[in-house]
Amino acid sequence: IVSALDPKAGPLVHLSGETLAFDLKSALEAQGFEVRRKILYRAVPARELPPAALAALREQRLDAVIFMSPRTARTFADLLDKHGAVTQGKRLVCYCLSQAVADELAPLRFTVRVAESPREEDVLALLDADSASS
Repeated sequence: IVSALDPKAGPLVHLSGETLAFDLKSALEAQGFEVRRKILYRAVPARELPPAALAALREQRLDAVIFMSPRTARTFADLLDKHGAVTQGKRLVCYCLSQAVADELAPLRFTVRVAESPREEDVLALLDADSASS
C-alpha cells in the first residue's frame, strides 16, 4: 500500500497503541513520508490469571491458547510461573502469530505452532488445521 502513496501527498496518520513491536513511523519517515502517530490505547499486562482460567487450566479443560504478541506470551508465561501452573501449561498447544511470539514461550518448552505469516488469518488457519486432523 505504501509504495502506491506519494510522500508529497501529505502526512500519514499512524493509529497505534502506546507500546509498539515495530517502529512504523521511523521506517516510513526513512522513505520520505511525514507520519503523525496517534496513540489510541495502552495495554497493561495482567497481574493475575483470572480464577476461572486458572481452574480450567488445572482441571485440564483448556487445550490451546492463541498469542498475538510477544508481550502477551511473556505475560502469560510469567503468570503461569507465579501461580505454579507451568506444569499444567505444558499440555497446551500455543498458537503464535510469529516466531518472536513463540520465542517468549521457549524457556517453558511448550508445544508451539507458528503462523506462516504474521496475520490473524494464518494463526486461525493453524488452529483449523489442527482441529480438522484430531
